Amino acid sequence: EQLFMKKTLPRMHGFSILEALAALMVLNLLPLPPLDGGRMLVSLLPNRLAWRFAQLERWGFLILVILLATGALGTVMWPLVTGTAGIVSGVFGVSLRELFGLINAI
Repeated sequence: EQLFMKKTLPRMHGFSILEALAALMVLNLLPLPPLDGGRMLVSLLPNRLAWRFAQLERWGFLILVILLATGALGTVMWPLVTGTAGIVSGVFGVSLRELFGLINAI
């Protein structure tokens, strides 16, 4: 039992932190006007369309809460979070399990 507490729990804790950070990154990049992804989209759209899209900003938080409450936010986000984690593991040339183990060792 002591070995379990020393070896397994820190890895589980490290995985949850990385998973939460990846989820926050993906959430912030969603193309919804109060989030950074929405602002990036506004900067890429033609002026007329950008202005109309930017008008959604006052409703953006409500839209985000509705997406969260209905479960649609998770449906959109988790494939993106998993893909992001896969890209990070590919960049470092290690599996996700090894990557999380390395981070926990630091």
